[in-house]
Amino acid sequence: MLEALLDATLFDSIGQLVLAGAVLLLAQAVYALYGFGSGLLSVALLAFLFPDIPRVVVLLLLVNLPTELFVVVRERAQLALGTAGLLLAGIAAGIPVGALLLEAGAGSAWLVRALAAVIVLLAINLAWNGDPSPGAGGRRVPPAVDLAAGTVSGVLSGLFGTGGPPLIVVLHRRGLDKRAFRATLLALFLAMSVVRVPVYFWRGIADERAVVSALVMLPAALAGLAAGHLVHARIPERTFRRGVAVLLGVLGVLMWLRG
Repeated sequence: MLEALLDATLFDSIGQLVLAGAVLLLAQAVYALYGFGSGLLSVALLAFLFPDIPRVVVLLLLVNLPTELFVVVRERAQLALGTAGLLLAGIAAGIPVGALLLEAGAGSAWLVRALAAVIVLLAINLAWNGDPSPGAGGRRVPPAVDLAAGTVSGVLSGLFGTGGPPLIVVLHRRGLDKRAFRATLLALFLAMSVVRVPVYFWRGIADERAVVSALVMLPAALAGLAAGHLVHARIPERTFRRGVAVLLGVLGVLMWLRG
């Protein structure tokens, strides 16, 4: 019976399945806590189990959906709709540009590492160069900056599959409280997921095995969601904001190593 289950999934052994579940539990806990970070964390760790990275990307996309849906629906009153709308418009404009750059061979290793270095510097800046006051409007960010950040995010998503950092920086600078920050960020990621899922199936990148694998991973993902959401509810605002900066720095380092 176990062999039949494995044959229907992306996993080659029970050991691989268990390890993948542990990684995804951790990744979903981080995702539910901060609203970002599951992608690079999962890819960095699961790359040791799956040499075929696209399999990891598809699995993660499907596993992320419950966390995104739960937080967005539960915290819908916290969404910064104006900011989210401008960011989403920029993302929609930027993704095709990033895809064209990727086809042109622009996604070189040195460019990935340059981006990683910028992300680390931004994380240091967020951690040590002031802390916008949550709930008081933070620093004024012109609408043009939201649109530009969304566009850069879209380009990076199309080129590298990693468009979160510009969104994280802008929302952090706006001084959103932890609930609004997480809800708005996950709403943006959910919107991107809604587009990516049918495209992946249409292009043959995702298939029935990916769906079965995601269902097998669902208990681990839900456990991570529950743990992350519980910690999110209890963590102090200042600790949360410092954690955002630290996690962003960790993701920059992982991106450097990946490049």
